[in-house]
Amino acid sequence: MFESLIVVEMLKGRTNRGLASNLYFWPKNLGDEIDLLIDRGGELVPVEIKSGETLNPDFFRGINRWKKIAAADNSPAYLVFGGDRALASGGVSVVPWKTVAGRIGP
Repeated sequence: MFESLIVVEMLKGRTNRGLASNLYFWPKNLGDEIDLLIDRGGELVPVEIKSGETLNPDFFRGINRWKKIAAADNSPAYLVFGGDRALASGGVSVVPWKTVAGRIGP
């Protein structure tokens, strides 16, 4: 349910700004997945969504795998989590769920 809440908030924010609903996900049968991919005109920005309030290294597994496969080491990536502190970790912007609409742009 937490993932759905974040995806709906992202979609609502895009719709309210008159942007296309170009949000996707990347499922993988081996356990790696990306909960949300934002298409920014030729660049796919991964967003991983975790409800936990405490950061866990496992939260970054899908994004790190995506960056390796997509050869996107320097591209933006986001982790939305249940905590309340924004920070950066290993090239990933960590965003509190309460501020997701204002921190992850088009």
